[in-house]
Amino acid sequence: MDQRPHEVFVELNELMLDKAQEPQWRETAQWIKFEEDVEEETKCWGKPHVASLSFYSLLELRKTIARGATLPDLEQTTLPGIAHLVVETMIMSDQIRPEDRASVLRTLLLKHSHPNDDKEGGFFPRNPSSSSVNSMLGNHHPTPGHVSDNAVPTMVDDLSESAPLWPHNPDGREKPLHIPGGDGHRGKSLKLLDKIPENAEATVVLVGSVPFMEQPAAAFVQMNEAVLLESVLEISVPVCFIFVTLGPREAGIDYHELGRSFATLMSDKLFHEAAYQAHDWQDLLGAISEFLDCSIVIPPSEVESLDLLQSVSAFQRELLSKRRELESKTLVVPRGVYSAPKKEMSMDLGASDGGPDDDPLKRTGYLFHSIPMQWLKIL
Repeated sequence: MDQRPHEVFVELNELMLDKAQEPQWRETAQWIKFEEDVEEETKCWGKPHVASLSFYSLLELRKTIARGATLPDLEQTTLPGIAHLVVETMIMSDQIRPEDRASVLRTLLLKHSHPNDDKEGGFFPRNPSSSSVNSMLGNHHPTPGHVSDNAVPTMVDDLSESAPLWPHNPDGREKPLHIPGGDGHRGKSLKLLDKIPENAEATVVLVGSVPFMEQPAAAFVQMNEAVLLESVLEISVPVCFIFVTLGPREAGIDYHELGRSFATLMSDKLFHEAAYQAHDWQDLLGAISEFLDCSIVIPPSEVESLDLLQSVSAFQRELLSKRRELESKTLVVPRGVYSAPKKEMSMDLGASDGGPDDDPLKRTGYLFHSIPMQWLKIL
């Protein structure tokens, strides 16, 4: 299995209400190399630009990731299967209440809209009822070959009762779910496909506030093999990563900026490579720290002339130079392949750098001084 990093395409989807006041996932930005935003007035794509992030949003992202859940090497091929495992993992990590299982699942399965949909007449498939979703998911139980080592419990039939997505909705009507495989067809943007590098893999970022949650919940999904989720993306690009953050509006989180922050990180070459090799949230937190080490914080002062920013540009070039130097020394290892330290590799090849000082069991007079940290973790 080829686990080497691919070229990247990132799509940011935010939870919003449509004209009929129905919730849906709406694409608001995308990253091929640079950020492109949907302009609010025209509903058209703006020009590509270098993304600028606030330091606060990056700190908020770190906090969200630290308390989130991770699903590495997930072997699923459908959006309902992925969504169900995300919900169960959120429950296991005490991020959402078991009674919110059905509402969170319905939220994840809402239809997705894109700027080109209106121009092309809208090609959304028919939205099935919860009973049809129920029949689709009823026999969809995880097996050892289809989940990571962090086993999730067997999926329960949670959609058997007709319940409104938004509990406060006065008419109690069930909101539509968007399930792939319908008879409808959505036009693909050939122009966008031309801009995306060959063999690219996509990252889908889903963020938004919901009225039924008491605290924010996050999940990072890393597919074992990229899969086509045509009900999610505007174009046919296989999806390798999904990042979800949902929470209450009162949490004090700017979900738009949090989503932009993660999407921008995924468009960064080194962070993107780290995501392919990540096994848990700690790996992602380490990659964020490396990203911050090469980022610049501009003080909140008024800049009267662009000339005043020349020193910032020079400092950025210096940081980039150091980062490239570090990158050239870093060997990217495919996920699941163990990379031994250079000294151990030279010993295996018969080199003679080893000596008595290399003995891990040599007495030093200090408690646990010579025991590797990996052994301490096992103990």
